Amino acid sequence: MTISEWLRGLGDERERLPYDAAELHEAAAFAVRGVPRERLPLRLSKHRIEALNSCPRRALAEAANPPDASSELFLIGRLVERAARMHLWGRYPTGDPDALRQALIEHSSARGEELPELDDMVWESIALRADRFARSWGDTNPDLDVHVGERLVVPLAVDAHGRAGVVLTGITDISIGTHVAAHPHQPRAVLELKSGRTPWNPLNESLWYQFMVSAADGCAPHRVGLWAAAPDTNHQFGDLVDSPVNAGSIATATRRVCEALIVVGGIAAGEKPEERPSVLCRRCPDRQVCPSAHVGMAQVRVDADDHLDGWDDDPDDLDGDGLDGTA
Repeated sequence: MTISEWLRGLGDERERLPYDAAELHEAAAFAVRGVPRERLPLRLSKHRIEALNSCPRRALAEAANPPDASSELFLIGRLVERAARMHLWGRYPTGDPDALRQALIEHSSARGEELPELDDMVWESIALRADRFARSWGDTNPDLDVHVGERLVVPLAVDAHGRAGVVLTGITDISIGTHVAAHPHQPRAVLELKSGRTPWNPLNESLWYQFMVSAADGCAPHRVGLWAAAPDTNHQFGDLVDSPVNAGSIATATRRVCEALIVVGGIAAGEKPEERPSVLCRRCPDRQVCPSAHVGMAQVRVDADDHLDGWDDDPDDLDGDGLDGTA
């Protein structure tokens, strides 16, 4: 399925499901009740919530040791994302690797960023991924209301002075349709991009954006899709996974967020973070000192690294993600 096929008929969808945030607000209020005011608000994104639910100690260690944004894998992911955005803006010719390279260098320079030296093979890989996106996007309806890099913010546990005790944040790669406040039933879809293969568990990512749009808008999106450039295949359109949006999937996502809120509230209040060893211990900054790490390090799973992708640890997703409320 191409992206243009995925978006076809979006305007004919039913009205969006309303979202009941009572459970979410209750969990946020419980999470902050023992946390000193100076440590609020607790700021959480998708990556941090997933980490808290898999291993609270790893989440705390990663908050103190953010990922290396200068790694080549990370840069490939970031530059492919920017290339996709520039294609939507009509700012580079598809199928011209040299033009794409120059456009990305100029774009980074305009943002005050200095790109490291990348060899020709890396640039060719970036161009291949970007062109797959362009072919998949195809002749998408030009009347669609398309946004890139849209920040979703959900304030919770707001006190009498209007100060939030919890702030949930997320940034969509591509979203279609405006917020419900402006157009009560305008269709809305979210498309997340990956520079590699689809993650080994794309459901978590889909659930997160189903939840974030629902909590931010008060209504669920119609569709959430995950598109991957799949550089190790010959598929000229990449791979697209469509995730059904329904009351059950949103309820599942809400429960996961609520569970993470309770955990992070306890940590911020001074509780010792729990250790939950798994294969992910191999990536944990605390793996050399954590008493439980040897258990996780001993576990073997053939596809344990298959989900690693340049956008898994996007710092835009981690903005203001300190567990004690610091940025």
